[in-house]
Parts: sequence; C-alpha cells; structure tokens
Amino acid sequence: EFACAQADKRNAAAGITTVFHALSFANHELGVRNNAFAAEIARSIGDWQAHALIDNRVHVRYEVTDETAPPVLSALLQDGHAHLMSFMDHSPGQGQFRDVEAYRAYLAKTYKTDEAQIDDILARKAGAAQGAMRRMEQLAELARACGVSIASHDDDSPQKVATVKALGAVVSEFPVNLETAQAARAQGLATLFGAPNILRGKSQSGNMRALDAVLAGVADCLCGDYSPAALLPSVMRLPDLAGIPLAEAVALVTCNPARAAGLHDRGEIAVGKRADLIAVKTMGGLPQAERVWSGGKASLVAHFDHA
Repeated sequence: EFACAQADKRNAAAGITTVFHALSFANHELGVRNNAFAAEIARSIGDWQAHALIDNRVHVRYEVTDETAPPVLSALLQDGHAHLMSFMDHSPGQGQFRDVEAYRAYLAKTYKTDEAQIDDILARKAGAAQGAMRRMEQLAELARACGVSIASHDDDSPQKVATVKALGAVVSEFPVNLETAQAARAQGLATLFGAPNILRGKSQSGNMRALDAVLAGVADCLCGDYSPAALLPSVMRLPDLAGIPLAEAVALVTCNPARAAGLHDRGEIAVGKRADLIAVKTMGGLPQAERVWSGGKASLVAHFDHA
C-alpha cells in the first residue's frame, strides 16, 4: 500500500492521469524477478485504486522464455488485474541485443555476472525458446478474450512485426530501427517511444532515437519509461526540437496512447469523455503540472509561487 500510494502521488505530480505500472514476469531471471511477487503487486495496485489520485492500471510484461509465467498471467487476466500485456524477448541475437557480445557485456556490467553465469543464462533461454510461440499464442488468445490490448517489445524487423500482428498486437514498443517502425505503422500498430529518450537525445540501449522517430513521422506515442517526470517537459520541447505543432506533440501522450490501449473514454477534451485534464505552469523554462483533474475531479493542486 505504501508503494502504491507513493507511486500514485509521484505520477499525479508529473501530470499523468492514467498510468500503466509495468511489471515484468521473468521468474528468477538474474536474481531480481519473482512472478509471485509481481502478481501480488498487480493485485495491490487494483486494491489501492479506490484511494488513488489518478487511474492506476497494470501492464504485464511477459518474457517469452519464461515457462512458468503463463499460469500466473492467465489468472491476472481473468481476474481483471492486467490491463495491457506485452511480449518481450531479451534473448541475444535479436531485438534490443542483436549482438551476443553486447548482451554479455551488458549482463556483466549491470548485474555483475561472471562468464559461467552468463553461459547458464544463455543456455536456459535457448532451451525455453522452443515453446515460446505456443505460450504467446495462448496468452494472446486469452488477452483478446478479456479485452486487453497486446504490445510487442523491441521489434527489430518487419518480419517480427508481421509475427506479432498475427498474434493481435496493436502496439510496437521501442522498435529498434526506422524500417521496423515504418513496418509497424504500415500494418496498423501504434509505435511507442520513451520520453526520457527525447530529453537525453539518445536511447540508453543504443537503438533508434525517439526524436528521429518523431522527425521521420513514425512515432505515435511517448511513454514515461523509467522516468515518468520526463513526459511533460519532452512534450513541451518537441515543437522546438522537431518543428511540430504543440497539439501534435500533446497527442503523443494523450489521444494516441489512449486509443492504442483501447481506452476510448479519455485522451481528448470532448463531450462524454472522462475529463482527465492538467493545467501547466512554466517556471524558468520548466513546465510543471499545477493542477490535475481525474474523471472531472480535482486530484492535485500545487502552489509554486509563495510571494
């Protein structure tokens, strides 16, 4: 409850009115994942919603080489505790890690793993990959039956896009290059990039820059990724950085992601919609959420001037 409350306040203060808390299901991978605990968090988020400032939802991220996660994810989908599902594959040789040696270097640097541990991880991933497509098909079928949108993570080729499109995916998260982003949009998938990438001017994994995607006209949505506070300033900077109208920049974090997630009751100011709104105040060039309304009700009021 404490964590849910703090995350809720943090996101409201960042001007976010609907948040998808991303929970990874990759049991015991690198010693930092636990499917049972992730499921417990998902249910806690749902339980806390009655007290929340904004709309808190759950994005379950399935690492497709995990053979133990499908029953856990199935239960969350059927119980209404999962509102978006994505398929991830962090196996080396494709996706984010097309270079096996780069993957080894990443594990060694980030998780302090030695060569023997890395060899074991690679062997386990290779063994579990054999049944991955069948697990994805079964989960995708259940997600569609439950009305939950499906996303694909780190798509690296038009062929990968075609594969996930056949599974019912409607979002391509972080396509790694321009060709893949173009293919995703051509096949009707919304493309999503990280707002921190806009502010930093680069991808933390060395893939396609979010700004380049905007400039090329292949970016549909921005997400907070690892820094939700980056959303508002990135949107306000895009007119100067990319030469696009402010309304087009705002659409990247409002109507476009709402439609991609299947939330047709929000994302725009229109009769009959939820009235999720923010008032922005700029101080010293930094935009801040001064007021936040969720479902037409005031959720946050910040006073920045004390004179």
